[in-house]
Parts: sequence; structure tokens; C-alpha cells
Amino acid sequence: MFNRRLKKKQIAPENIEGDKSRQRSNGRVIFSSGPATTTAPPPEEDNQRTKKKTSCWGLFNCCRRRRRDDEEDEQKHNSSSVIIQNDQVVEFKGLSDEEEAALDRANEENKKGAATGPKHAVFSSLLEAAVDKVICHRQDAVNPQSLKAHQAPRFGFPNQFQTCYMNASLQSLITLTEFITDIYSHKHLWNYISDETELIRHFVNIVRCHGSEDVQYKLQALYMFKKALSVRTPEFEDNYQKDAHEFLTAFLNQMRSLASPLQKVAALTGRSYSCPVDRNLVFKMQNTRTCKRCGAQSIREEEFTNLSLDLVPGGSVQQMLKEYQMETELKYNCECGCNTSVQCSTFLTLPRFLIIHLKRFRFTPSLQVVKLHDPVVLFRPLMVTTSQADGCYNLVSVISHLGYDGNNGHYISEGVYPGQDLSVADDQWLYYNDAQVAKTTGAAVCKRDQQTAYIVFYQRSIVQSGSGETY
Repeated sequence: MFNRRLKKKQIAPENIEGDKSRQRSNGRVIFSSGPATTTAPPPEEDNQRTKKKTSCWGLFNCCRRRRRDDEEDEQKHNSSSVIIQNDQVVEFKGLSDEEEAALDRANEENKKGAATGPKHAVFSSLLEAAVDKVICHRQDAVNPQSLKAHQAPRFGFPNQFQTCYMNASLQSLITLTEFITDIYSHKHLWNYISDETELIRHFVNIVRCHGSEDVQYKLQALYMFKKALSVRTPEFEDNYQKDAHEFLTAFLNQMRSLASPLQKVAALTGRSYSCPVDRNLVFKMQNTRTCKRCGAQSIREEEFTNLSLDLVPGGSVQQMLKEYQMETELKYNCECGCNTSVQCSTFLTLPRFLIIHLKRFRFTPSLQVVKLHDPVVLFRPLMVTTSQADGCYNLVSVISHLGYDGNNGHYISEGVYPGQDLSVADDQWLYYNDAQVAKTTGAAVCKRDQQTAYIVFYQRSIVQSGSGETY
């Protein structure tokens, strides 16, 4: 029920994604404070049984909890939500026949309720209870005392259909405090061109409701933001799962495109405008191509809002960044007659926040999307070198993709606790799984996300100088 319709012309090899919130791994179901993931049944099983399991477990993922009509139902909903303490991974065996039958019955009730219920409602009360019963009362799989009822903290975002890619991206962006502050600082200009700045205003509305406990308010804010973004990028208009990196890049590019009209308005009103994306996220790279025979060079500068790196199995982000900047050989016909050159890339400028996309998805020769599960060593610090100076960065947020391949999975985000001072060794982080939020630490994130990290966010350290604070 959650199959995504892939559109080949919209997919690049380095950032293909799917999202279905199911992971197939050795016949077992794994819960890790978030989406359930399950494996494909053995080939010898009956096809009908396979379809039933896929349908049942698909209901665990990328779904938001149904809004209750009264206070009693809301309280019941909160008491049924669960998280796993201490960032532990708890393994579950496959579904029993009884549990499978119970979920099938609940699924049928859910289908009947969906015809008359609100469009955003996905879980019926019966299905929700069945899901929680399976999670909490697996025989000998987990001690019920290790699970606790947990009221979803106010920092979570509800999932409308399959919007975990958007929720995770927004949570990571909100972690970038200075970026959000810069957006707010130009509030006085938005009203002059309200139509053009609709995207910014809806994004700010999401930031405002981030700490709200009003689920309907958040649902409306997320819906309006997605609608505004889809005007110029219609691929995000439907309710199918999308790639978090593509979404993040589209949003930042649209924000940058508003710089010109806002600068004109600022000039007319005697003010100034500096694009928050340019001030905080954009950096320049210099690509130098050199002929191997005559040494002729061609230099080209490019601007980026994020950098995509090839995976180095077992390597760190630092190593992948080094590999990216190494000389590579390429075919190029020089005027001297040589057809071989070398190219290298170097940083010209450094951003306040460096966003790095790890290429976990690629095409096979048969154009199938596969996911690379190679572990990536995550360290809190990151050093970036330019021709002028070095930049020291600290990890502040991670977007992870949980899933077996490019057509199945779920996005979560983890980031430093809102307002935390990075100079203080407190290491408080939050784990965002749509509406569910749990406390964690940066050390736990670096250890846990080695095989799932997809987009990492770094903040440049502040360096004290004689003239004040600089980056």
C-alpha cells in the first residue's frame, strides 16, 4: 500500500531514495525506537502469506497517529505509544499466525474507517491497539519493563501519509540555530511581496509550531509548506515517498531564488537583504583541470549548498572528503592533441554549516536502485582545508535512512538539543522519528548511525580573534 512510483527522469544515481518503512534483514524484525523493519519471507512460503505479511508490517511505518476527538481518546493514544530506553536495539521474531490474523482483522477495520474518516487518518483505534500489543507483548522477546509509555514530546512532527523525508529534513534544518535566526531577521520584508515569499512564511510557521502540542496546528503548517514548495517543484506534490536529499536541495534552492526580489524590496525601503542560505550554507569549490601533456589548465568555480560524497567502506567522513579532493583522471581533448587530463577540487570558501550527503544509493546495470550498507565512521569533529585557512566543524545533526534498499525505508533525524551551547560538553541530543521524540547523545548517534547515516550536518566552530568572534 506504500509502493512509490519511481519517475526515472527525476532520479539521479547518487540520491535515489524510496520510503516504505520496512527493512528486510535475515528473517527478523528489528525495532530501534522507531520504524519497524521486516524481511521478505522465504521463497518456499505461499505467495498469499507473503502479501499478508508485507501489508501488515507496512502499516507500522511512515504513518501518523490518528487525532482523537476527545480528551479521553487522546490520553489513551499517548499511553499506547512506546519507545525503547537507553538507545537499545531489541530484536523480534517473525509474526505468529495469531498475531498475523489480529493485524489482518485490524487492517480490515482500518479500511472501513478510512472511507468515512478524515483524509489524514491512517490508523484506526483497533489497528493501533493491535500494533502496540504486538510490540509490547512479544513472548520472551523483550521484558515489558524495558518499555515505557511515552507521551510524544512537543518537538515532534506528525507524519501525513509518507512525509518522513520532509519531517526529518525540517528537524535537521531547525537544529541550525543561526540559519533560523537569519531568516527571522528579515521578517519586515516578507509582507511587501507576500505571494513570492509564501514558502519562507510557511517555513517560519513550522519553526514557530515546533514546540507546540497542537497536532492539528502542525499538520496544517506542514501541509501548507509542502503545498508552497510543490508550486515550483511539482514532484513533491503527491503523497508518495521522496528522497530527503532531493527535498532538502529543492527547498534551499527555492530559498536562494527569492534573494533577488527581496533585495529589490529592501533597496526601495532603505534596508538591505542578505540571503540566509548564502550566509550560512553556501560555499564555493574550485575545479582545476590540467592536461597531462602540455599542462594547460582550466579553472572553474561552483557554488554548493551541500556536498555529495562517494562512500569509502569503513572510512570516515574526513576520509571521504579527502578522496573527493584528490586528483582524478578524466577524458578531455586538449588543443595539444592529448585526450587525458587530471582534475582536482578544492574549497575556496567555507560555510557556517556544512551539509554532506553520503551516496548510499546507486543504479545497477539493469537500472535497479540498490542501497550501500557500508559503515561510515562518524566522528564529532571534522577538519576542512582551504587555500587560505582551515575550518574546524562539529557534528550537529544526522538524517538516517532505515531500510534495506532504494524502494523501502524510513527517514529519521537526530540533532543537538535545541539551544544547546556546543562549547559545553553536555552532549544532549534528540531523536526525531516523526511525532515520536526521545533523548539520546551525540556519542550514541555516532555509534548507532554508521550504516544508516545519509545526510550529516556540521557547524563551524567559533574562533576568537582580536577583532571579535569569527567563523
